[in-house]
Formats: sequence, C-alpha cells, structure tokens
Amino acid sequence: MSTKQIFIRTVLVAMTLLTSCQKNELLYSCDPKINDWVIKTKSVYADISRDELAKLNLSLGEQKGLFLSFSPEQKTKIYQSKYQYLMGLNTFSEMDKEYLTVLFKRITPDIYSSKEERIKFVGFSEEWTYEVVDKLGWDFVDVYRYTHTWLTNEEFDRWVELQRTTLKSTNAEVPCECYWDISCIWSFNPCRKSSGCKVTDGGCGIAGNTDCTGTCL
Repeated sequence: MSTKQIFIRTVLVAMTLLTSCQKNELLYSCDPKINDWVIKTKSVYADISRDELAKLNLSLGEQKGLFLSFSPEQKTKIYQSKYQYLMGLNTFSEMDKEYLTVLFKRITPDIYSSKEERIKFVGFSEEWTYEVVDKLGWDFVDVYRYTHTWLTNEEFDRWVELQRTTLKSTNAEVPCECYWDISCIWSFNPCRKSSGCKVTDGGCGIAGNTDCTGTCL
C-alpha cells in the first residue's frame, strides 16, 4: 500500500470516528433517546409558541430538550409569552406585577447568547429571588412556578400531581438537574451538585438560563 493510500485511509477512519462521536454527543438531554429525538426533530419545532409547546404530548424532559435547541430569540419569545400570561392573572398585587416586569424586561436574547450577559442575569435573578421572598412574601415554589418554567399554573399543577402519582406508584427516586428543578420543587428537596452529564448551557433556573447540574438529596 502506497503512502498516499495510507494517508487517505487514515483520514477516512478519522472522519468516521469524528462523525460517530458527534452523533452520540449529548447536546440537549442526558437521556440519549431524548437527545437523539431532539436532534432529529428540532427543525420542526423551531418556531413553536409557548402554548403549543406545553400542549404537545411530550414529557417535560422532551420539552426541556426542545427548549435547549431553540435560538436565543425563540427562548426569549417563550418566556415573554409566559410574562403576558402572568400579567393577565388577577391574583397579583401591583407590586407583584412591578417586580415581575423588572425581571422579564431583562430576559432578552443576549442572556442566552452572551456568556457575560448570562452571568450578569444569573446574579441579578438570584438577588431578585430573595427580594421577592423577603418583600412580597413569596416562597420558592412561587418563584419556580412563575419564573423557572414556561408552564401556566394549571399546567404546572397537573404535572405536579402526575409526578406525585407516578413516584408513589413506582417508588422511584426523584430525578433532578438543578436546585429548583421541576422534578424536585414539590417535595422541597434541594439538589446536590454533580459532575455528571453536562449538556448545552442552560435549561434550569429563571428563564431556563442556569446550567442543570446535580441530583436530588
């Protein structure tokens, strides 16, 4: 075999290995099946609305995977739609609405595309969280319900009940990916940080802008 043939074969093998690695890379979920599903279908849902996303017959893991595949503009659109929903509720005081408006005005494409802006937003949202708990009397479940998920109150409550029923019937451990992850919040279980699976930045926290790293304690 000539030197040229050896070189070509080496390049082809390297390309095959690289393609294989890329194909198996976990970008959107630590569940390989969900990850592969999102990679195959993300273009179909690229412009989906908040309402449409919540109404899809998908698990929250699949919804979260789709969210991570969205463009910064689409992620912003999803959470601004949640803001419009919140402003339509008659359960908030004027001060509640003022605090929500201050927060949601800072949810822009930049917090998803710029590392610097993302860090600033995470710092701001942490301060905002403790301020609404202290001044408005919210608890951390309220904060999660209003700002950590695109689900409406009704959608959230249905999911919580389903989660309780499922875990009770299967005696399963509660899975979780970050401190106020949707899988932990109803049981008030905090999370232990972990160096396990790491997917695309974000997906947890306020506006889905905090990394998902950890397991339930």
